[in-house]
Amino acid sequence: NPGKRSFDHIGNKRFRSTIRIHLKAYSSATTRVDKSAIVSRIVNIVRSQSPGGGFVKLDISKKTWYEVGDHLAKEKVGQPLRDA
Repeated sequence: NPGKRSFDHIGNKRFRSTIRIHLKAYSSATTRVDKSAIVSRIVNIVRSQSPGGGFVKLDISKKTWYEVGDHLAKEKVGQPLRDA
């Protein structure tokens, strides 16, 4: 199951752990600037822990993974913080 393999990937486990660690600070932040700073901090942490840059997406046609830019990385980080 490819979804299970992604879920269990060490990078994704670290990502979820990093989100959990920062969740209280994000929830307590009162301004967009503060929330944005927390999101940026998480992006930097994830990128520093990964040799490939931390945020990748599958190119179905080429069957290869590629690193996404800051905009998509921040969206990826912001979603679980907002959903919690």
